[in-house]
Amino acid sequence: MQTSKNHFEAKVIFNDETIRRMFRTEFYTYEGMQRLVWLAVAFALVMLALFVPIPTVVKVLCLLVGCAMFAMPDFLSRVAAEGVIMQRGGAESTVSCRINAGGVDVENGAHIPFDKIDRLVEDDQYFYLFQSRQMAVMIPKGSLLPANPERFAKVLAKETGKDWQQPDGGGGSHGLWQDHCHQLVSEPAQADGKCSPPAGEYLF
Repeated sequence: MQTSKNHFEAKVIFNDETIRRMFRTEFYTYEGMQRLVWLAVAFALVMLALFVPIPTVVKVLCLLVGCAMFAMPDFLSRVAAEGVIMQRGGAESTVSCRINAGGVDVENGAHIPFDKIDRLVEDDQYFYLFQSRQMAVMIPKGSLLPANPERFAKVLAKETGKDWQQPDGGGGSHGLWQDHCHQLVSEPAQADGKCSPPAGEYLF
């Protein structure tokens, strides 16, 4: 039942796809330094393969590993997500939540006051309310009642005093690096042995 203009309700179905999305979002929201180290190592391996005179077998291995790391900077989050999916055995669950003047109430009994929300994150389909990297509420934009995602975003930003941010995953330079690495791996080695360059616990 709607009790005020700032009251919202939503339901999310947790299945394999939403679990993977949640873990990926958590990774891109909190693991900035780890991503930089991961990409630096990948870059070093690719440069080693391209410009250092090492045996061809080692060169190819460095290139493959480096490009794989560029292609999957969120590898660890993928492993964690698959572990949860295996534990659940493909089961689906539905979680309801309510947002009102007191904060966020989840049907499992969890309550998150607005001043305890650490980060507000959104992508094209979901809002994510992170109390910490181990605890978050995932809200499908399409399930909000009333169906007003724009107002929901404004209310949460006002109540928490935080700005919405977007998970920095996929596309952009990351996508360009994937294309570049794919080309590097596809190019045959030249006569000199060088390759021709062209580039948590969540509420479910």
